[in-house]
Amino acid sequence: MPRFFRPLIAFCSLVFIASAAIAQEKPAKPDLKTEHLKKLQGDWHVMKVIKHANRDKEHEAGGFHHFKIKDDTFEEINEGFTIHKGSITLDPTKSPKHIDIYVSEGYGIGKTIIGIYEFSERGPVLNLSGLSGEKRPEKFEPYTGQKDFFRGKMILVGKDWKPEWADKPAVAIEFRWAEDKAIAGVTQKTAVELSCTKEKQYLHEKAILANADIAKVDVLPMPNTNGEKVYLEVRLTKEAEKAMTASSEANQNKPLVVLVDGKIVAAMVVMAKLTNVIPVVSPLSKAEAERIAKGIAGLKL
Repeated sequence: MPRFFRPLIAFCSLVFIASAAIAQEKPAKPDLKTEHLKKLQGDWHVMKVIKHANRDKEHEAGGFHHFKIKDDTFEEINEGFTIHKGSITLDPTKSPKHIDIYVSEGYGIGKTIIGIYEFSERGPVLNLSGLSGEKRPEKFEPYTGQKDFFRGKMILVGKDWKPEWADKPAVAIEFRWAEDKAIAGVTQKTAVELSCTKEKQYLHEKAILANADIAKVDVLPMPNTNGEKVYLEVRLTKEAEKAMTASSEANQNKPLVVLVDGKIVAAMVVMAKLTNVIPVVSPLSKAEAERIAKGIAGLKL
């Protein structure tokens, strides 16, 4: 080989080696499935559920219903209780994109929830079938084939999201213990009359339960009244249940007083341990009971 070609060949070899090194250092582009699964990671609250045509068109979930997704595993939680756990499989090549959720624990174990997904500015949007063998949704809208109450188009938002009513609930509810004698630093100074006791009682200054401790409130008919009389069934969050169980054990045979917007609406003498459900019996009309239940949940009145 002529001597004057040697530097040129050496130079070209260096360029080739450097180019190869640069190509090797360039990170591989993740596939679409991995990219979408990464975007689904987190604790997603259900902001809104648009159900199928046979039920309410729209339901403000209020942040009590949410999904936890970590890697390819998921957990669905409602009112503080785990409904089921399982694993997620995505197929972003379909149009619309497919999501399959295999249930390995809890309600519907061994079955697969099939659906479609997309991403909005706030977070993921899912439209899922139920566990009764319905077909996969084809559009992001309800359809009459869905039978599962909580299924339909679900708009998810991040865990830091707060509904508009979070800081100022439409209705403020409190549960307070009462004593037959005033206790400095514990009770109010002025006694009140209660329907469940003969003598006046002194309410505790501090409430044992408030809006943030309540997962759900239902208005239910009183037995044997043909629906003419109703009561409130108050369901607590898991954290509030633990506190209420311990508190009710320590305050046996004392009145538990329910206040709505600062006014006493019900009182009961607690004679057994309370858990996650507290029935509130009060001479309220059905309309007033429904107003209170919706206001506690933060729904628009």
